Amino acid sequence: MSILAGALFGLFRLLRASPRLAAFASALLVMLYAALAGGSASVIRAAVMADAYLLAVILDRRGDLLNTLALSALALLWWNPRFLFDVGFQLTYLATLGIVLVLPRCESVLARVARPLRWVLESVAITLAATAMTLPVLASTFNRVAPVGILANMPIVPLSGLITGLGTAASATLLVVPNGLPWLNQVNGWLVDLLLWMAQWFAAWPLSSLRVYTPTPGMLVAYYGVLAAWIMAGSPAPSLVGRGRPGRWSRWLALACALLLLVQVVLRLDPFEKTPRVQMTLLDVGQGEAIFLTLPGKRRMLVDAGGLPGSRFDVGLQVVAPFLLHEWVGRLDVLALTHAQEDHIGGAPAILRGFTVGEVWSGDAPNHSTTFLWIQEYLRHRRIPLRIVSSGSPVVRWGEATVQILNPPPRTRQPMGDGRVPRLRPDDASLVLRIGLGNQAVLLTGDIQRVAEAALLRRPEAIRAQVLKVPHHGSRSSSGDAFVTAVRPEAALISVGYLNRFHHPHAEVVERYQKSGARLLRTDLDGAISVELTSDGMRAWPRHSSLRLAHHSWLSAE
Repeated sequence: MSILAGALFGLFRLLRASPRLAAFASALLVMLYAALAGGSASVIRAAVMADAYLLAVILDRRGDLLNTLALSALALLWWNPRFLFDVGFQLTYLATLGIVLVLPRCESVLARVARPLRWVLESVAITLAATAMTLPVLASTFNRVAPVGILANMPIVPLSGLITGLGTAASATLLVVPNGLPWLNQVNGWLVDLLLWMAQWFAAWPLSSLRVYTPTPGMLVAYYGVLAAWIMAGSPAPSLVGRGRPGRWSRWLALACALLLLVQVVLRLDPFEKTPRVQMTLLDVGQGEAIFLTLPGKRRMLVDAGGLPGSRFDVGLQVVAPFLLHEWVGRLDVLALTHAQEDHIGGAPAILRGFTVGEVWSGDAPNHSTTFLWIQEYLRHRRIPLRIVSSGSPVVRWGEATVQILNPPPRTRQPMGDGRVPRLRPDDASLVLRIGLGNQAVLLTGDIQRVAEAALLRRPEAIRAQVLKVPHHGSRSSSGDAFVTAVRPEAALISVGYLNRFHHPHAEVVERYQKSGARLLRTDLDGAISVELTSDGMRAWPRHSSLRLAHHSWLSAE
């Protein structure tokens, strides 16, 4: 935008327009261009800043970078206050603010360097300033940082400026030459190809992009406190920091903020466990299922990973993985796959590729799912144990918590009278897990229906639980009266897609749980749902701040 504004101003001056007239005409054309370009936050920011400088020419006043930046931000927020929460708005203003604050403080050092090297160092300083200011936003939004950008920007930024300038010149020639200058467009096309090749080359470097955990609000405050104190320590302008010499106390403030940031990171990576507890989150993954559990001994378990059959949207990559990074989870002790249907295992490949997994649990029901076949092959290749579990498997003990597998029954069951071994439907062969802590328990039921429920009712004492994950998304073919009565849940959680085509949960099922006295929580209405078990009791609540995928009618293979 600055190149365009400068080119227009220079063009009008060549046409012998006065400076004020040239600035006024250039400002109008810059705003017109911003509107034609779509009016995104970054475009409007650049346009308002350019116009503010042109306005200074019109009023014969000296422009101020910070005032101009603040003016453009206020103008944008006045036009649309929602821009404040737009990632593009945050990145463009933080990057520009970092450059405006840092670069003037480097001028005294750069002035001593020879001009060719000075240009290189200025480019590095600009990239470092912009990267430092935008790092927390990138980590919070994308869970990615790109260290290679510091080097990549050195050739790519000047090249992109050259491409923009040549494109503007090629467009301007159309005003006088109807067919333009084809050779100029060809040269620009070669430069664009070069820019794309360079971006791909830098992206192929090892550690070019690093995945990071989501910083907490306290970490953001401490991080920007370090930057602010460092900038104040090197500030040549006393007006920014008040009277007196700020260097000494600013350095101490930067050190204190850095120590505070370090303490928060260490405590988040290795949290102190006060009392044994089981924490569970039923993620909002539409018409699918994904459940994350934290158990005593810092054990972490993911039961299913969601999925959207027939869709290119990867729930594992776009929903489950960001949630795990938000919770600072880099390793899963167990990934349990209740049954091989896409709405439960479709996101598992992304989890296996992106996180360390200790072992995978699965039933022994035969299936022909291509996703499950891929998972089996990947586990073999990476030497991750695949554990086939059933109701005959021993109870797993993690600290004070127990994990008991109640379904499916072992494959070595007694045959029927005609010699055939009865075969369960895939839904009824789902893993059913009971996670207990003291006298409190959570029952995770997968997609079981009436046949599996009847089998579980043979041991009613084993399925008693304070929290129940409602079977099969609340379908009419599950949650029979006898099953609900035997479990007697205090809280019933339903993982279901908003306005799903199966009309889950069924009205009869909802009424059945309401009559039983259970508190009903649904992901389509409440978003992700959190549960906490302690030896003293249980609490369940909607996690309103979680990543939600509501208001989507998602389909799943049943």
